[in-house]
Amino acid sequence: MLEVTSWLRSNSRTLILALLCFGGFIFFEAHQQLFYYRNFNNGNPADATLWEIFVGGIYRWMIWLVLAVPVVLFVLKNPVKKLGVKNITNYALVIAGILFLNLALVSLNNVWQSDTFYVDFPEVFRFYFFHKAPIIFVALVFLVILVHFLKNQEELNLSVQELGSLKYTNQQLYEQLKTEKLNDEAMVIQVKVGNRVKLVPLESIVWIEADDYCVRIHDESGRAYTLRSTMKALEQRLPASQFMRVHRKALVNLGAIKEYAFGAKPMIILNQGTEIPLAQSRIKEVRSTLQGV
Repeated sequence: MLEVTSWLRSNSRTLILALLCFGGFIFFEAHQQLFYYRNFNNGNPADATLWEIFVGGIYRWMIWLVLAVPVVLFVLKNPVKKLGVKNITNYALVIAGILFLNLALVSLNNVWQSDTFYVDFPEVFRFYFFHKAPIIFVALVFLVILVHFLKNQEELNLSVQELGSLKYTNQQLYEQLKTEKLNDEAMVIQVKVGNRVKLVPLESIVWIEADDYCVRIHDESGRAYTLRSTMKALEQRLPASQFMRVHRKALVNLGAIKEYAFGAKPMIILNQGTEIPLAQSRIKEVRSTLQGV
């Protein structure tokens, strides 16, 4: 029941539009019947008004609406995912049963209300069967198609939302894995030395200097390794919290700085006593960073 209520609420606008179209159809049908009454003398009262015919049509189609509820419930509980003999048979039986029940109730209603024109139930039933059965059948089939359409649309919207959520989650996971991968790679720098590859841990690097199209990596033991890379590319790989560019030709490990000078000749002095030139354009950034260390 909660599922049906939720479905009705989520498709309320479409259902209201369908009801308005339904009302317009009843009004058109009333005009049609009035035309037959007045021009073809088909056994109905010639003095019938449009309003009387319209109200009678509403009564008949209200019965249809009430009987349409079990059809909607049946479709919601037994949606057709793939056409088959069993599905077609079940739907045909349901539609046929609702159709004949509808005609029977409409006929009983007319027999009950009339004391002149329709007093014989079989005769009234035959009249409505040949005059109304086709349009009632078409309306029931249309209802089945409409409910299927709305249900499939709702499922499609849910699938799109799930895919969007999955995409967002996967994007976050990708970014996280990408960051972790970069962090793992940045823990060491691989330097080719002859036929071997030397793994230089970041914590052992004191500073890095530019050397034409390469860079020279100086470690705490005084050794230097040449790596084919640009300073810019290497700077992007290194963690900004640990390494800082102090000159266009120098990157230093913040933990290896002993002191710094901002006089006429700005420089960074490392623990080993190495003096690294400090660019004027980077003095403010270096001072702010070192004061926060």
